[in-house]
Order: sequence, then structure tokens, then C-alpha cells
Amino acid sequence: MKLHQLAFSAALSVATLLVSFASFAVTQPNNIRQQTESFLKDELAWISGYIDENNQTGLRIKQASTPLIETIAVWNANHDLIFPDTQSSAHLNDYIVTNNYPRLEALLQTATPTAWEAYDINVDALFFCQSEGISVCVLLKTAELSAVLSIPKDQLVTGLLAETKHLAAPRNDGYFYGLILILLTILLGSTAYIFFQRKNKESTATSHDTNDIFEMGDMKIDPRRMCITRGDYSEQISVRDLKLLTCLFQHPDEVVSKDKLYNAGWGRDFVPSSRSLEQHIVTLRKKLDPKRQYKPVIETVHGQGYRFPKESF
Repeated sequence: MKLHQLAFSAALSVATLLVSFASFAVTQPNNIRQQTESFLKDELAWISGYIDENNQTGLRIKQASTPLIETIAVWNANHDLIFPDTQSSAHLNDYIVTNNYPRLEALLQTATPTAWEAYDINVDALFFCQSEGISVCVLLKTAELSAVLSIPKDQLVTGLLAETKHLAAPRNDGYFYGLILILLTILLGSTAYIFFQRKNKESTATSHDTNDIFEMGDMKIDPRRMCITRGDYSEQISVRDLKLLTCLFQHPDEVVSKDKLYNAGWGRDFVPSSRSLEQHIVTLRKKLDPKRQYKPVIETVHGQGYRFPKESF
């Protein structure tokens, strides 16, 4: 099988696995979370009644008499905090809301429609937020919740917090498959890019291996021995000589600009003087043909650069 077919098959396999995994993650239920939230739906139903009546005193009394609840925060439709009332005298437990207000708002924004978060490192309390109807965040005592549900604390905490970390929001098919299509497109595009980059490098590499002897007209260049041979004449060359000759060899009968030769011989960060290249070419020509008995392999194109006149050989 060809390389591009292998790349496509691999990309398709990975995309299929992504779809399967994402589908699994979205559709798997969390029984502990479902059970807990079903219980809380009935247990906290009284909050909306007190809010509708604007009965903050009654709500506070009810909160204080409910062992499960540490504190409550409620927002209206404009997302203004309406309980606890910050204009009134602060209650003992209001500090939990005021000290954690940015945290509660951020958690509420992730509620789809519910969200959970550990209050402290020992998870002795849990924040529960819901955005259905009125927006509410409640700080629940973990031990009390564990007892009323008859679920061990560690198991309860793992079940409530694991879904927040690992499971997706309620499934929206259009969004879901659009996301998978984008991932697949990126994956295939990346594979194609890597493939063509590799092919380009292979093509460049096969055009000339700098470790192999190559010929420029009647001259042979041996990169391993760092020397040139013309008939009975032989001479050592420097690394820069080899780089310049290789650059000219790779562009036969083309005018190679001085900038390109500077980049080849000195590197892109080199700031050339007005005569560095010209002086080096003069020295190199003397190495290649000190008695001037051979055809020139480096031809000057005035005002433009230099050329290896392959057709003249």
C-alpha cells in the first residue's frame, strides 16, 4: 500500500476512535449524580417559593433549620445576586457567599444545567449550582448528604465530581458532529502536510547527496575527501568552497544571486561586506584552475551573480 493510502487509513481510524470515544463519553450515565440531583430537585424546591414571595427572612430561617445546607446564593434573571441581600445586615454564613462570589459565578456559568465542585481539600462540603429556572448555588454538607442518600462519602464524592471532569454536556448532535468533522479535517490536513513535506525532502535529497562525488563539467568534487579533480590536477577545498560549488551545481545554467550564495556559504545571519563573496570566488577559481587550462565552472554575470554554465561542457 502506498504511503498516502496508509496515512489516510491511519487518519480515518483515529477519527473513528475519536467519534466512538466521544459518543461513549457523552451517553454514559452517572447513576450517583442522577440519584443525588433527583433528590435535591425535591429537597430544594422551597427556595423558589420564598424567592417568588420575596421572603428573605423565611428563606433564611428555612436554611438555618435544614442540616444539609450550609449556605445559599440566588441570582435573578438579570444575573444579579438577590440572596443573600447585601444591603441588609450580613448573616453569619453570608461570608461563604461573599468570600467565594467570583468562584460561584464561574461555577454557575459551567452549569449545563448543573455543576458540582469541592468546597475544601477534604471535600467536607460541596457546591451544587443549577441554572434551570432561577440560578442557585448551594453549599451542601457532604456527611449529611452521604447519610441521607445512604452512599459512602468517598463513593458519593467520586460520583459527583467525576462527571464534571470527564463527561460532556448534554448532547447536541449538530454541534457534536460539527466538532468531529473539524477534528477530522485537521487530522487529514496535518497528515497530508506531513506526507508532502516528506516527499519534498525525499525529492530534494535524491537530487544530490552531498556525501557523493558529483561532477561540474570536467571537474569532479569529492565531499568526503574535500577535494576536486580535473584530469591529473587535484586540490583540497574548504567547507565554504564546497557549499558554494554545491549551490551552483544544484542550479545549472541559472544565475544564482549573491544573496543566495551568501546564505549558502556564510549563513542567513551573516552580514556581508561589499567584497566578501567576490574575493572568495577569485580565490576559489584559482584553486579550481590555477593555470587556466580548463573551461570555467563559475561564470560571472555582472550585476546579478554567478552561474555554472553546464551547457558549455
